[in-house]
Amino acid sequence: MAIIGILAEGQKESIRKSLEQEIKRLGASIETVFVENEREFASLDALVLPRGKSMRFSEIMHNTRLGRAIAKFSKTKPLLVICGSLIPCVKRLGKGCEGRKTIGIIDAKADNCCLDGNIQVILSNGRECIGNFTDAPILYGLGKKVEKLAEAKGKIVAVRGGNAFGFSFMDRTGVSYTPFLMAVIESI
Repeated sequence: MAIIGILAEGQKESIRKSLEQEIKRLGASIETVFVENEREFASLDALVLPRGKSMRFSEIMHNTRLGRAIAKFSKTKPLLVICGSLIPCVKRLGKGCEGRKTIGIIDAKADNCCLDGNIQVILSNGRECIGNFTDAPILYGLGKKVEKLAEAKGKIVAVRGGNAFGFSFMDRTGVSYTPFLMAVIESI
């Protein structure tokens, strides 16, 4: 059984519920647990940084042992970052990201506070879902090895760069998180 750790910050309960819905739909053998520090990463097959305040996540990750552990983890195992935790994980920061720092995991640029509300999201596989955006970032300037996974209102809202998956929205059904979950299954 694979184990996905969810950092015990931000909106951890709602992401756990969404992931577990999609895990059940896929019939996958994956357990979700909350983790509080980098010492717990060793037992994980994947890690999720849930939605929360980007400034808080920037402080948690920049020039800290936890930030370095997250960056190292993402080199070998799947990492999912959502909304506010996405900002400090991109390489370049744009509008609305003033005062934030980055650990540079995903080769993209982000502008913050661009989308708000329940908005239709078109996934790269053609499926659609309703994304819940709260002062959410948009992505652009994708590096050569970064793949667009979804867009909303013509803006990029989800990407994959190596083992890292970045979403600027919360998907209550979890259907958009399938590429991340498939990467978890493939990695074990």
